[in-house]
Amino acid sequence: MDTMYQKELNSWKKICILNPHNLSEKEISELPVYFGTRTVILVDDDKVVLIKSTKSNYYVLVGGSIEEGETIEQGLIRECKEESGYDISIISPLGYIELCKKKYKRIIFGFLVKAVGEPTELLLTEEEKELGHTVYICPMDEAITLLKNDVKKGVFVKDNLAAIRSLMFLEEAEKYLKKC
Repeated sequence: MDTMYQKELNSWKKICILNPHNLSEKEISELPVYFGTRTVILVDDDKVVLIKSTKSNYYVLVGGSIEEGETIEQGLIRECKEESGYDISIISPLGYIELCKKKYKRIIFGFLVKAVGEPTELLLTEEEKELGHTVYICPMDEAITLLKNDVKKGVFVKDNLAAIRSLMFLEEAEKYLKKC
């Protein structure tokens, strides 16, 4: 595992392990590990940002891979700016999810953040453009309902369980906000 994130990982809450291929612990331990983020972005204190795919009709939270040499926070800030157009202020880490695939393991760090200022132009990848990614802002309860519906429909973007992960992070954010 990349030692750059090991210290941080030990201080984070583990939300769950998703192991859709029922890999053994030995198989998982031999996988290359990649890191990413998913982010609950609060807008106007009572709404959240989702990414909607107009082509495939699904919703996910903003996020993506942490690039080599980036800190977790740098990857988070970059992904939020690219996919939502917003600058952000971090409110709280939410925990992490381990996703174990046949060829790799991805550790996804979840954050609750606040949008700062007005959004700028999106900086989407070609794949995101092809999928028709757009920003969709809605109340938290609507976002949870949309993702629960995607989970029920079996919407698993590229078999990576994105709807389930996004839903888990939204529910963690909702718990955090109810405590405040």
